[in-house]
Amino acid sequence: MPGEPTSQTLSRDDFIELLEQCEDTFNYKRVLVCFDKPHMHPRHGIARALNCIGFNCLPPDSYPSYLNKKTLFCMVYEL
Repeated sequence: MPGEPTSQTLSRDDFIELLEQCEDTFNYKRVLVCFDKPHMHPRHGIARALNCIGFNCLPPDSYPSYLNKKTLFCMVYEL
């Protein structure tokens, strides 16, 4: 990515560009983001911002088997 932003400096535009690269360059079908449950609230902060650009909460029964349903909160973006 231009300027190689870190997770602390990644802007909304950079994040949108990353999603576009996932779709156009890598041909991904979906993007999954995961957070430690104790450190976030699903209706505030980053989860709310991601929801505004099209991410949806992933039901725990839909988590890939290698993810811990008890400790992670996941959101998915269908490309």
